[in-house]
Amino acid sequence: MERILLNVPGLTAMRYKTNSFFLAIESMLKYKNIDYDYDFLMGISLHSFRTNFYPDISISSSDPFSGFNTGEYLFHILGIKWETLMGAEDDKTAPNTVLKIIDSINSGLPVIAIHLDGTTNWGLITGYADKYSYFYGKFFNNGSGGAEHLTSWPFIVTIIKPFSLEFIDKETLIKNSFKKYWYILKPGKVNEYLNGIQGLEYILKHELYKSRNNTLKNILINLVNSRKSAFNFFNKYRDTLSETIDVDCLLDLYNKESAIIIDDNLKYICEELLRLENNILDYSI
Repeated sequence: MERILLNVPGLTAMRYKTNSFFLAIESMLKYKNIDYDYDFLMGISLHSFRTNFYPDISISSSDPFSGFNTGEYLFHILGIKWETLMGAEDDKTAPNTVLKIIDSINSGLPVIAIHLDGTTNWGLITGYADKYSYFYGKFFNNGSGGAEHLTSWPFIVTIIKPFSLEFIDKETLIKNSFKKYWYILKPGKVNEYLNGIQGLEYILKHELYKSRNNTLKNILINLVNSRKSAFNFFNKYRDTLSETIDVDCLLDLYNKESAIIIDDNLKYICEELLRLENNILDYSI
């Protein structure tokens, strides 16, 4: 028995659009004829604006499911019902996960999952074959080609309930999502991750730009790419946001952050981000 969902859009990184989770969500929604683009999804999830660091500077700092969980916040804002499963390969949990993946594909909906190709990227499970012993998927940056065999079993699987997928007007989504905008900017600790400028202050205080330079550089690249989405989002939806937020000041802020070139001078980059974001909480009306 074999079933593969056809014509699922690819997850192709373009310029600053490099977050595999939001590319996977964009692809899944487009497959179901719900057209929210990457920048819009990054914006209403608040991921574009999040500054998030694990104290040991883990690459998980860039993942939506770490710190303030922007992935599940996006599902909440979109009115999506979901179930998150750990894709463990033990005898107790794996069969249940497999059955739910099969049910989702049989209902015509791809499954969002991480670690499908042995990397820390998100992708989509789009089919199965040979009595469920093989699974197919769309991987991050594999272009627009057909589904490929999964090369590793996922760490995390997110099953979306098909009945909960519907188009909601963008203005409503923006207004609902931005009720948490100031929360995501506040310095502090969220689920053991350092949020806002507290993370930048921690890095500079403990000189982690020296000992964790390669990982930190990748996190900062992802952060600057996110700010490019932030700038585009504010620029496009400024009229909707202008009642509660000083849009012009934030546009200027995110434009400056998105223009930062990530090189080996990580200390200066962290100092510059800290300088720019130090007064961000003042930009409410």
